[in-house]
Amino acid sequence: MRYHNVNPQPLNVLLLYYGLHSLFYFVGTIELDQIEWMLKIVAQNLPFRARIVTQEMLDHEAAEKERLENENINPFTFKHAAYNNMLGSQAWLSKYDYIWHNNYR
Repeated sequence: MRYHNVNPQPLNVLLLYYGLHSLFYFVGTIELDQIEWMLKIVAQNLPFRARIVTQEMLDHEAAEKERLENENINPFTFKHAAYNNMLGSQAWLSKYDYIWHNNYR
């Protein structure tokens, strides 16, 4: 079984999955506490900012992002500006700006 990421990730992000088919060749499933020290060493040696995340942390971040989007009272958003071609923005926007609305760079 191959893992795939269902959410787009920002530029310079590396996801390390752990579990039954991990890169560390542990037998069976493992807990984060068992490999956290190893992941910290890997994260410190990468040429970009990296952090250790769990599925619960990702779920919390997604819920927080959705809450902020729902509570936003400002009607002027990147999506609104892009789709209404404000200031001629269609000339310099890529197709990915229309898909991800400038969230992932």
